[in-house]
Amino acid sequence: MDKQDLIAMLDQCDNYMMFKIKNNEVVITDDNRNVLTSNKIYLTSSILTVVSKNDAISQDEKLNLVSKDRVLEIIKSDNSRSVKFEIRNVVQTISSNLMVLDLLLLHK
Repeated sequence: MDKQDLIAMLDQCDNYMMFKIKNNEVVITDDNRNVLTSNKIYLTSSILTVVSKNDAISQDEKLNLVSKDRVLEIIKSDNSRSVKFEIRNVVQTISSNLMVLDLLLLHK
């Protein structure tokens, strides 16, 4: 994800950013679960459907919570243009070239 896009999303958060990697796309919300990422196309039951921002995350869906300051620390850690969001087994990762934040998944 482009760092400038992520910074713009963080500007809309008070203290925390929440996220989930869903259908190989990162969905980012603010403190109040308002979706900040743009509309995405999700593959559901082998049918491509466009999901509106408000429908990208259900009310009871579990999200990873990370402080806004921690994400900014990752953004400022190097001069690259992007931050990676990845899922590996039971860990979701936010990383730059020089810094990695691993979040243990207690759910999928």
